[in-house]
Amino acid sequence: HAKSDSVFYATHSAPSVIFQMTTFGKVHQTLTLDAEQDNAYTLLLDDSTDTLLVGTFSTPARVVRVQISDFSVKDELALTDSLALNEISSAVIDSVYRYAVFGSWREGKLVRLSLDNFGEGKTFLVPLNQEHVYDLKVDPVSNYLFATTSQGTSSTLSVMSLDTLEIVQQA
Repeated sequence: HAKSDSVFYATHSAPSVIFQMTTFGKVHQTLTLDAEQDNAYTLLLDDSTDTLLVGTFSTPARVVRVQISDFSVKDELALTDSLALNEISSAVIDSVYRYAVFGSWREGKLVRLSLDNFGEGKTFLVPLNQEHVYDLKVDPVSNYLFATTSQGTSSTLSVMSLDTLEIVQQA
């Protein structure tokens, strides 16, 4: 993900390391996350708050918010209880309704978190017994979220309303 002249990368390791690099390939800054914040898998840049959201492929999954200005962990949310989610495998920012949506690899779930009130969110199950959520895209013009899921050799594309995450169409 790019921010002006920067690109962000993360290691899928324990502990995870986040890199801010210049577009010319030089490491500008690094941040080593805490032990329980391992296996960084997704990175989302929220330009409006100058933060980077790091989703982990762990149990429970965690979302770590990194403040870009000083490249430090601002806060973290373990996805447990009502927002239970394991192994984040996909993520997207919905800039219209100001949410980040995270998909699970094992559970066929989506968690939608408020970008303005970090920690406030809701969990949604992906129907048709689809287990792996492996891609999420937002079309702010049509007001849709597209989720690509799979179970075994079967794949499904679900089109959902951004405001309610109700399924409009599946293919």
